[in-house]
Amino acid sequence: MGRSEWYYDGHPPACTCAACNEGGSRSRRTETATYGGGTGGISTDTTTDEDRNESGGGSGWKWVLGIVAFLVLVRLGSCLENYQLGSERRSGLPVEADLTDTSIQSKGTVDVPISAMSDEDGTSPHLKHIEAKQYMLHLINKERRLAGVPPVTLGDNIAAQLHAESALTNCFSSHWGIDGLKPYMRYSLAGGYQSNSENGSGSDYCIKENDWYEPIWSVEEELSVIMEGLMDSPGHRETILDTWHKKVNIGLSWDIYNFSAYQHFEGDYIEYDGLPSIDNGMLSFTGSVKNGVSFHDNEDLGVQIYYDPPPHALTRGQVARTYCYDGGIQIASLREPLSGGWYYEDQEFTKFYVPCPDPYNIPANAPVARSHDEAGFLWEQSYIESENQPEQSVIVPAITAIEWIVQDEIFSVAADVEDLLMVHGNGVYTIVVWGRIDGKDAVISEYSIFHGTTPPDTYTPR
Repeated sequence: MGRSEWYYDGHPPACTCAACNEGGSRSRRTETATYGGGTGGISTDTTTDEDRNESGGGSGWKWVLGIVAFLVLVRLGSCLENYQLGSERRSGLPVEADLTDTSIQSKGTVDVPISAMSDEDGTSPHLKHIEAKQYMLHLINKERRLAGVPPVTLGDNIAAQLHAESALTNCFSSHWGIDGLKPYMRYSLAGGYQSNSENGSGSDYCIKENDWYEPIWSVEEELSVIMEGLMDSPGHRETILDTWHKKVNIGLSWDIYNFSAYQHFEGDYIEYDGLPSIDNGMLSFTGSVKNGVSFHDNEDLGVQIYYDPPPHALTRGQVARTYCYDGGIQIASLREPLSGGWYYEDQEFTKFYVPCPDPYNIPANAPVARSHDEAGFLWEQSYIESENQPEQSVIVPAITAIEWIVQDEIFSVAADVEDLLMVHGNGVYTIVVWGRIDGKDAVISEYSIFHGTTPPDTYTPR
């Protein structure tokens, strides 16, 4: 699984972390099928589970870079150099929006459950701050047009908006939520099942009046600053300009001094007749593909399974130390059943990966940042720890499916995963489906199944 990192600044420097474009690939090794019947020696056929580089975001299983940013008067000179406060003032007319200070003084001490947040005016979360979201969409498509890639449309998945609100209310900025969920989990719970990737901007410290910062005067300018920073970062830029993205779900939340913004891009390449599910030890799903995806033969379909332990609540001190995150551990790769005397010689393969520090391994009482400087120090510590993570390996079993129907745009898959459940137990099993777009392998679907664990109902569309 790839790694995703974020920056600590509203204006990410032109330089980028060495690890930002590392490791974002899936292992699809070559497996040999041997013919066991008849005479004439041993013949071979192959199905592939090859490496595909997905770092920095974009369509598929791209656990994309996010930014942890101060959006007021903060500049970084280089990736890890000491930063200093600036004295710039924002100008321009504010977008019509909520600029009310909502108990900023108390934000540094209380973790507010995301389930406690409600939309008082009854507006669906994806429509909240719609004018500001349309402006950010305009900025995104402006950059895509300049790069010669098709525009994206505004999506209706609510996970990005709810995460932005949680991040602002609880004074943190991370792909992890204080509910313990990662982006692909939130996206699935909110009804998403396409390929998806997230950019983010925010802060691990809430600016207060006595910090002597100038208030936000223009939401439009704030969004322009965020986009400028994202485009200055190679990984974020790659996500924004990925030609295979079709939609973007935007989450925005702000008060007088603080701004939280998330861009959750998604594809539009698959429709399920039956979403991936695990019942009585059997994984199954059926559906069809669209928008240029087609299956010319069985090898054009790829299926992988990733695992995360059951999620639980995290504190601000824990999420503030999550410089990067990964997409769980790959625990299986599915392959088509063989007939006519053919069989697979290999039943497993070794995958190498570099994990990210896990916030669950950080003490729940880890202190939070009490100032801008402390937030920066925590960011640098998290970055260094992430860079020093050793490479690890995992043995991934190759599971031969019971059903593997692939024809033109139609697919149907069923596989016995009882042994996987016995080994890993309850948790989040994310099903990753590959296809071919314009002759290239790409992830076309990611869907998280919460097996034996109950997720929060916060993200359920209403």
